[in-house]
Amino acid sequence: MSAFRKLAPSEIATLEAQGCSSTGWDLVEVAPGFSAEAVKRVHFAGRIRIGASCTLEDIGLLEYTAGADFGIGRSVSVLDETGSRSVVMHTGLNWQEALDTALGRRAQEIPECLPEVMEIGEGASVRRCGAMRNVNVGPFARLEGASLLENGTISSSAEAPSFTGISVIAKGFVFAEGSHIDGASQLKDCFVGQASRIDCGFSAEESLIFSNCHFEKGEACAIIAGPFTVSHHKSSLLIGGVYSYFNAGSGTNFSNHLYKTGPVHWGICEKGVKTASGAYLAWPARIGAHSLVMGKHSSHPDTSAFPFSYLVEGEAGQSRLIPGVMLKSWGLRRDGEKWKSRDRRTSKCLSDTLEPEIFNPAMHEAIKKAAFTLEAALVGGNPKYQGRGYSITSSDMVKGLEYYRLALREIESGDGALKALALEDKKKDEALATSFQN
Repeated sequence: MSAFRKLAPSEIATLEAQGCSSTGWDLVEVAPGFSAEAVKRVHFAGRIRIGASCTLEDIGLLEYTAGADFGIGRSVSVLDETGSRSVVMHTGLNWQEALDTALGRRAQEIPECLPEVMEIGEGASVRRCGAMRNVNVGPFARLEGASLLENGTISSSAEAPSFTGISVIAKGFVFAEGSHIDGASQLKDCFVGQASRIDCGFSAEESLIFSNCHFEKGEACAIIAGPFTVSHHKSSLLIGGVYSYFNAGSGTNFSNHLYKTGPVHWGICEKGVKTASGAYLAWPARIGAHSLVMGKHSSHPDTSAFPFSYLVEGEAGQSRLIPGVMLKSWGLRRDGEKWKSRDRRTSKCLSDTLEPEIFNPAMHEAIKKAAFTLEAALVGGNPKYQGRGYSITSSDMVKGLEYYRLALREIESGDGALKALALEDKKKDEALATSFQN
């Protein structure tokens, strides 16, 4: 920002005539291009800098207190909630850094120093807000009707303006460029990534949410939500887990509490997992990529060896895995195209590296390993494959192997047999929809 200066006596007089007050006008500084006429009914307290072309109206309190962290350097206790897997927030935090830090793959380096003054950036518009204590607002951000903002940073730019709206309460936060927080949402000790949207009363605590996520109505606690994580339902609870390209069905519930050792359990839903309505999963567990979870599962399944599967509730509450069946779903292919087209980020510097492709090299290797495992089990004549926390019937092994082999043929030679099955699946869905319209 440009060099700041003290307010002129005439500007102070204009501000006071427009209903503004301050605990000390000598602590308020402004940039060249500041217009006192654009600041009305605001109470200032402490060191505050106002950029050029800002609009400030009807703000109960703009306050800076010495030593404030603005959300920078604050540790967030993700996954097990006890602080043993904490990640430190800063404005450049990205999905891979958070994941590597929480899983102990590398030590985190924090590049920033704490600001010593509260700043409202160039071109920002702040209207009808309640109290804002120790909040730095980036250039061209819009704040309209937020109730309470404390100890946070709202990054913003002309290319990717951020928005914080009606009745939002946020304490200890960092919002990235292009983020959209609205609708009486409540956040505590949270990071929200580029182009992510939090709305309709969603609540989150001790959570890291990265680019292109969309959360409404439900709640989250101690999660790392990678790109394109979506939860839209009031009764859904995401807790103590790692998610990415994830879609939560209504009533989804993850439990990390076994009532003996406290909330220290956590798990991973690998890329592209979905949950059906009413799904329940007790941590610790790990769900393989691009899989669907249906029903209740308390056996702590680890299905990571079998991507593209259904995990369903079997007889007597036992978990049954149907391997590879997702590969013939048209919805799987639609997801890949959807992720490519729904990247809403407009920032000059993009923080997260996205991987929208379904059949990327990592998935190629995972499919080969899954096929080999099923082949070995079938050669051995086993009537059932017993995995960790789940089982696979012999008939499901045969079909799963078929789907995995079709996927390998498509990846390695461009064979279209698997895609033909997906197109058939699409036609069935379209026919079902049409039958109810006639």
